[in-house]
Amino acid sequence: MKPGCLLVVLFLCTPFPCCAQSASRRGKPPDLGLTTVGRHRHPIQTTSKQAQEYFDQGVTLLYGFNHDEAINVMALERSGAEADEDFIERVPGPNVGDYAGLPITEAARKRANTWEASLLTLPEHQCKPHPSTYGFRGIGVLRVWEDRDPKTQQLVRIKTHIQWQEQERDIWMDGRPAPSDLEPHTWQGFSTGRFEGDVLVVRTTHLKAGWIRRNGLPLSDRATMTERFIRHGDLLTHVMMVEDPVYLSEPLVKTNGFAVAPTGTMEPYPCRPAVEVPRQAGDVPHHGIDDVPPTREFADRHGLPEEAAAGGAATALPEYMAKLPSLPLVEPKGDPNEGFGPPPAPPAGRGAGPGGAAPAGGTGRGRQ
Repeated sequence: MKPGCLLVVLFLCTPFPCCAQSASRRGKPPDLGLTTVGRHRHPIQTTSKQAQEYFDQGVTLLYGFNHDEAINVMALERSGAEADEDFIERVPGPNVGDYAGLPITEAARKRANTWEASLLTLPEHQCKPHPSTYGFRGIGVLRVWEDRDPKTQQLVRIKTHIQWQEQERDIWMDGRPAPSDLEPHTWQGFSTGRFEGDVLVVRTTHLKAGWIRRNGLPLSDRATMTERFIRHGDLLTHVMMVEDPVYLSEPLVKTNGFAVAPTGTMEPYPCRPAVEVPRQAGDVPHHGIDDVPPTREFADRHGLPEEAAAGGAATALPEYMAKLPSLPLVEPKGDPNEGFGPPPAPPAGRGAGPGGAAPAGGTGRGRQ
């Protein structure tokens, strides 16, 4: 990326470098029994058969309820978006309880295990934008442009705008100092940038508490991020390193790819909260700390050891694959709605799985 450029770019999904999907996760989407609403196919720009199948399933669902919404929401190529290996991460969202390959702490794991997706139906949670630590990984067309002083033509800042929830960010390039630690934190944080050759290097602080993944894995308001934007012709590589002393045991590194869209469009994204589910005052959807952890349900569903599903820095290493055959699988005990048996003992050393032993039987965990 060089000074003076104006980009309208879109997501060109790239593999998450530290997570390998098992064969069972690369299969077909679950059969939802959509026999009463027909079947629909709408080709998208992807080399992934699974991505196409998930997309078609979404179109079928939407056609069954709202034809116009199906066209507007699921026809991704109309807005220039492309889906590939990370379609599940970018669009429908990851599985609840899948923390594999992420250097999370025990505190992050416990927070995620109590998360309930219905939290997003609360009015105060409906219009939250992604924080800058996640936004570039989420869905939505991205636009990048410069803001220069009209008299000196000095580069003052680089601005980015992601369509979903209108995430707009300032990357200050004029050398201004960082704000005080007492300054308010925001979703996009305070970002300063500099060029190292043709590479834009950005440092971000003053972030609100956010999330690592859309399955409850949290980030604290002490998280910081360092990014590098590298342009190769019409392709842009984005490398991000997130550090959090509360919820990450090591820096979390992700890469994202973008391609220039010469005729791309940026539509508005208005959002107005509404009461979607009537609830008692103060009722917040959640799971109890003693409920069956979603890591165990995810591991059982996909034939994985719970230790692997529970994540930790060690699960991102290539040599961890050699350890998998020696790890115990989850063994359901009786009615799965009444909980599972006790989890395996936590492994010793770096990247340990869930710590401590939960009571046998548990309290069960609702199925969505």
